[in-house]
Amino acid sequence: AVLSGDAIAGEANLGTLRYLLTVPVHRTRLLIVKYAALVVGTIIGVSVVAATGLLVGGLLFGLGPVTLLSGTQIGLGEGLVRLAMAVAYVSAGLAALAAIGLFVSTLTEQPIAAMIAVTIVSTAMWILDGIPQLSWLQPWLLVHYWPAFADLFREPVFWEDITRGLLVFLGYAVVFLGVAWARFGQKDITS
Repeated sequence: AVLSGDAIAGEANLGTLRYLLTVPVHRTRLLIVKYAALVVGTIIGVSVVAATGLLVGGLLFGLGPVTLLSGTQIGLGEGLVRLAMAVAYVSAGLAALAAIGLFVSTLTEQPIAAMIAVTIVSTAMWILDGIPQLSWLQPWLLVHYWPAFADLFREPVFWEDITRGLLVFLGYAVVFLGVAWARFGQKDITS
């Protein structure tokens, strides 16, 4: 929320957005580069958390066979592959949130407002996801499938929610990058 909210609004707030666009840089290219930076940031952030957990867990408990949530054990190599897939899955979910944030960032010149708006959207989705009466809506919420990364740590892997989650993430990313592009392409740059 913080990084994506600051992507365009932060540049506008500092007055550097006008200078970025004065140089022959197309707005589409600027949005693509900003989004790519957000995606790389999510991958790095999630990887650091996973590596820290692996390091601390290895120091405290040692490295060896991995016990899955279903109670079966797999080798360390396969466990690391599943951890890498979980990092990729969580990064994909956060990349979809970054697309929402990039869109919100094109709506304002105040980065703190964009950051707060993205945080509110994410929190509201979590609240809606927890209301049983809204079960018809929940599969369409971005956060509904975020916890599905845990299905990678079962034997056999439950691919159904992971696949649905990736499709929802892709849908959010495409829609919000599209509306961010449409909005930013028409926006008057005043600062």
